[in-house]
Amino acid sequence: MKVSKWKVLSIAGALVLGYVVSSDAAQIKVSDDTFADLGYWMKVRYVNFDGRAKDKSTGIDYNTNVFDVVDARFNIEGQINKIVQFYGEVVTSGAYSSDVYSVLDKLGLKTGRDTVAKLSEGGINLVFLPELQLRLGKIRIPFTRDQQEARYSYIIQSDWIYDPFGIFSYWRNGLLRLYDGGAVLHGEIAGGMFRYDLGIFNEASNKKPLQDVAWAARIEFTPTMLGFTPETKTTGRGWLHDTYLGKKGDKLTIGLSYFNQDVVILPDNEYKAVYYSTDTYDVGFYTGNVYKGTLLPGVDNSIISDIPSNAIFLLNEYGKKLNVDGWNVDVFLEKKLGPAVINLEGAYTYFDDSHIAYYYDYDTDTEKVKKESSYYWYIQGQILYDCVVGIGKPALYAKYEYIQADGVKKDLEMNRWAVGVNYYIVGNAARLTVGLDNVNYDGAASKYLKYKNLEDNITDYYVQAQIMF
Repeated sequence: MKVSKWKVLSIAGALVLGYVVSSDAAQIKVSDDTFADLGYWMKVRYVNFDGRAKDKSTGIDYNTNVFDVVDARFNIEGQINKIVQFYGEVVTSGAYSSDVYSVLDKLGLKTGRDTVAKLSEGGINLVFLPELQLRLGKIRIPFTRDQQEARYSYIIQSDWIYDPFGIFSYWRNGLLRLYDGGAVLHGEIAGGMFRYDLGIFNEASNKKPLQDVAWAARIEFTPTMLGFTPETKTTGRGWLHDTYLGKKGDKLTIGLSYFNQDVVILPDNEYKAVYYSTDTYDVGFYTGNVYKGTLLPGVDNSIISDIPSNAIFLLNEYGKKLNVDGWNVDVFLEKKLGPAVINLEGAYTYFDDSHIAYYYDYDTDTEKVKKESSYYWYIQGQILYDCVVGIGKPALYAKYEYIQADGVKKDLEMNRWAVGVNYYIVGNAARLTVGLDNVNYDGAASKYLKYKNLEDNITDYYVQAQIMF
């Protein structure tokens, strides 16, 4: 009886608890066509945050030293058969509870941490043909390349649109949010030379939330006739990468994309909109509001937390509708030259009618309210020495990015330089990073910060360790 029992347990263990170790996953394998890869990855970071305030009367006016867990993720990816693929990820972060981070935020130190474990993203990919696939769930939005890349492979680990004061959070976390509930029809044509994405996603920011949908369309081209190997999104997660570390051949991808979403704000109503103003309140900007990861109509959090019974009426009666059209072009290159792996990437993203700008003209005693546009662009690169030095492979990186939201009189502007060193011990599975970020606010953004007695030039630096299993 005991022998029979152990035979049963051994079979169950092989199917359910058995694993095959790779650089970034353990595997549950039922058959060649049915399996699931289990993974865990974590980023532990020390950051020296520059003083945010000009003096202690308005916030933290000294450098802070913070040791933190900036990312901890459990994920599963696999397939039921060759047609049905799946993926799911649960994420948490932080060395303190969410309430502590809320207090630190009010004291003037924004970290973005949230220790609540939640579904980051997850979905199902149906592979009818390489040219015809359907991804469903809480999935990446195929607009910009940044939105589709694996965060563990980011060359610059302090992320994109590094914005210490959150002035551009409407763009970074709203119009350019990584994922949402939706469906994407996608495929790879001519052996991957051409790839396409056609997606629809939730739209909770309109006058009638979730009545309509946001749209995204993207095409990608790789000149395979020149010897470049195409990227692929025929996986459960469908991610691209900032770098393949020279392991997948030379790559060149040119992407063109479009995104459309309606956003409603209430600038003329008694309920205050999300708003940035200068010292004399002659210049203002109204945007949608990103609330707990979701882009909502542009009313502030105090109203969202105590929504009046006639909220839908107010949105329809007084809301100003923005039909936001986004256009994007991006280029990605990875090339191996002797012992070096070179990565170059750049993008330009433009939003038409993305926000409302307000200006009061004292000379004529008139108010001007106008729909305005915005744009964002960046260029980044890394040079990896593809030979072991010590226990790993060193790489140097640099990035410049600029974002501007047009105003009637002054524009909201921010630019950022990032430089640093990546040290790949076992690829991205064991990696050290030392980096520096310098952010300079200009135009109306600088004027707003000076009115708040806050610094408009910030330099942060960090040291990070990343592991994956």
